[in-house]
Amino acid sequence: MTRTLLLAALVATIAAVAGVATRAAAAAAAVTPPPAVALVTAVTRQAPPPRNVTLAELAADTPDLSLLVRALTATGLLPIIADPAANLTAFPPVNGAFVRLAVTLGYDGEAADVDAAYDYIVGALTKLGAGNPLPLLATVLTYHVLPVRLNSTDLLAAGPLTTLEGGTLAVSADLRVVDRAPGVPNARIVQADVALANGVTHLVDRVLLPLPLGAARRLPPPCAVTLAQLAGATPELSTLLRALAATGLTQLIANPAGSLTVFPPTNAAFAALAETLGYRRAAAADGAAADGAADGDDHDDDADAVFDFLLAALTRLGGGDPLPLLTTILTYHVLPVRRSAAEIVGAGPLVTLRGSVLAVTPDLRVVDLAPGVADAVLVEADVETSNGVAHLVSRVLLPLPLWPVASVPVA
Repeated sequence: MTRTLLLAALVATIAAVAGVATRAAAAAAAVTPPPAVALVTAVTRQAPPPRNVTLAELAADTPDLSLLVRALTATGLLPIIADPAANLTAFPPVNGAFVRLAVTLGYDGEAADVDAAYDYIVGALTKLGAGNPLPLLATVLTYHVLPVRLNSTDLLAAGPLTTLEGGTLAVSADLRVVDRAPGVPNARIVQADVALANGVTHLVDRVLLPLPLGAARRLPPPCAVTLAQLAGATPELSTLLRALAATGLTQLIANPAGSLTVFPPTNAAFAALAETLGYRRAAAADGAAADGAADGDDHDDDADAVFDFLLAALTRLGGGDPLPLLTTILTYHVLPVRRSAAEIVGAGPLVTLRGSVLAVTPDLRVVDLAPGVADAVLVEADVETSNGVAHLVSRVLLPLPLWPVASVPVA
C-alpha cells in the first residue's frame, strides 16, 4: 500500500542518519552507549543554545539536523525559520528521528546509508502523494512549528497546541510530544529550551506526524474488498464506520455494483473537526495517556469521546437532530464516479453525491466549502477496491461553514 511505503521511507532516512551520529559519538567517547543515550549526547554537544542566531542558522550548524535542513530546502520552507523577525517554537527532529520513521515505513537498508534512507522516504511519499512527495512532506514539517514562542514550562501548561500546519499536538509531563499518529510511538524532547534570535527549539527524537501514517500495514489487498470492507479492516477509519452506521449510509459503499470515489476521513480527521467545534482532549496532556500512546495502545476511548462530542455538537447545529447534518457531511465525501488521483488533482470543481462541489489542488489539498477551517490533505491516494477507489484525507470535508459550539459538554 502507498501509505506503508511512505512510512517505511521516512523511517529509513531517520535510521540512516541516526547511525552516523551514534557512531561519531561513540568514537569520540571511546565507548558504545545505548542508542538513546548516544542520541541525546550528540544533540546536546552539537546544538548549544546560542541566542544570536536564527532557527535556520542553528539547523545549518548542527550536523544532527542535516536531514531536516535537506527536507526544508526541498519543500521551500527554510525561509520560515530563517526570518529574523519571526517568533516561533520549533520541534526539530534529529537525524535519528528520521531514521526511526524510515524504519517504521519499512526501510530495511543500511542504517548508516543516509542518502539511501532519504531516497526511500521520498519514494514512499511520492507514491502516497499521487506522484508528488513535497506537499505531504511540507505538511509534516509545518506540523513541527508553532507560531508563538513557548518554553518548556509554557508547553506543559498549554494543553493542545495549534501548529503552523493547522493541526494540534500536546506535550505531556514526561516531555513526550503527543501527535496524531497513535500507532507510532510518541516523540520525546531530548533537548528543551534552546533560545534563539527568532524563537525557541525543543529537539525531538522522532518525527511528529499530523496524520495516522502506517495504517496501510493492516489493509487487505486492493480490489479484493468493497469500500465498506476496506473501512472495516482499517482501525483508523473506525469513527467513519460508526458515522456511516448511524446515518444508514454503510450500504452506499458496501454495494458491490457501485463505482464510486470516496474521501474517507481518518479518526484523526474527526478529532480535528471535534476540536474545531470546541472539544479538548483531556488525555493529551495526561502523562499516563501519553505513555499509552507511545506504546501503541488503542485509542478507542478517545475515539468514542470524539464521536459523542460531534453528535452533541451537530445536534445543536442541526436543531435537535444530528443525523441530517451528519448525512450531508458524509455524502459530501463521495463522488458518484470512480476517479483516480491523476483524474481529480487540478481538474477543477468536482460534483459530490450531495450535489455540492470540492476541488483537489496540485499540492494535494482538498478545498471544501468551509473557508475558515484548514483544508484536508490527501494522505493516501488510489486505494483501489472492487466497487470504487478511496483517497484517504487528513480532515473531514465540510460542505458548509461550521463554528465552535462552546456550550457542548466535553466528554
